[in-house]
Amino acid sequence: MDNSRRARENAEALLPGPTQPHRSEKGTAGGIIAADLAARHAKTDRLRAARLAQEAVDPPVETEKKPARAKRATKAVSATAKPVKKAAAKPRKKAVAV
Repeated sequence: MDNSRRARENAEALLPGPTQPHRSEKGTAGGIIAADLAARHAKTDRLRAARLAQEAVDPPVETEKKPARAKRATKAVSATAKPVKKAAAKPRKKAVAV
């Protein structure tokens, strides 16, 4: 029994270790999502602080805004316009029972 344990330990020592943590060591999906969210918030806060520090040293130059693009005119029905007549529907032939 002692030989088999030593043989197994020697064989395991020769194999490379696991590259991914075991499933139970990883944590739950909720924990992983919360950790990603916390990391994203930390990065956002860090970038915001860097931007505010940069703006304090060198304020951004105000550029002239371009005028808003004119909206396309829609087809409005005016009071003087004549209503468009629809083509008369052709009468349908009745089915004849044979």
